[in-house]
Amino acid sequence: MNLIDILKDAGINSSVTFEDDIKEEENQFENQNMVVLILLNDDKNSLTYIVQSLMDIVNLNLRQAQVVALLAHYKGKTIVTYGNNNKINILVEKFEDAGIKVDIVNISDIDQTGG
Repeated sequence: MNLIDILKDAGINSSVTFEDDIKEEENQFENQNMVVLILLNDDKNSLTYIVQSLMDIVNLNLRQAQVVALLAHYKGKTIVTYGNNNKINILVEKFEDAGIKVDIVNISDIDQTGG
């Protein structure tokens, strides 16, 4: 069910222009190139440095940053955050400036089966 149907079910009548605007916005959202920022295991930097960088760059709290850093350390990589290309590319630059290895993966390429 799309937003137009939800509005109609709620008894809200929308004009054709309003419906066209909603459809256009939905298409833009679906067409956005959503990507995932992945933190890679890092043997060069200290765990404390990685945790602090996650807090500074991605605004994670201490516990979140510790979990992400440990997952990357023990599993080799972990997802940090997701968003559109522009948002994630800004974060990638900040991590690279900090000397921390990250990668970007298209969200549609993430294995949904957990395997």
